[in-house]
Amino acid sequence: MKNIKFVFLIVIAAFAINCSHIKSSTPSEVKVYFQKWIKGNPSGWGMMFYSGTDNEYHYFKCRPVDSWVFFKVKKQQINITDIRTKKESGHYYPIDPENGFLKINK
Repeated sequence: MKNIKFVFLIVIAAFAINCSHIKSSTPSEVKVYFQKWIKGNPSGWGMMFYSGTDNEYHYFKCRPVDSWVFFKVKKQQINITDIRTKKESGHYYPIDPENGFLKINK
């Protein structure tokens, strides 16, 4: 029984670590990920979201299927015109990585 509890705790910890990881990426890496996993994916939301900016990075997230994937891109690498303070949870608006990370107005 102790082994089952231990395995369960390991699985929970791995899930928590995976969900909180923010991948530092280049704009082209985010675009490739978007094209491969988000665009046209019937199982996902089909969008990537802007989550704010701090002193060094712009933050984005998407949900290809069951869990969120987080990205951060150095501020100098892309131009975000509607800059907002980074949110710890949630997001501000959808963006289009294929079109210069422009805000999508819906």
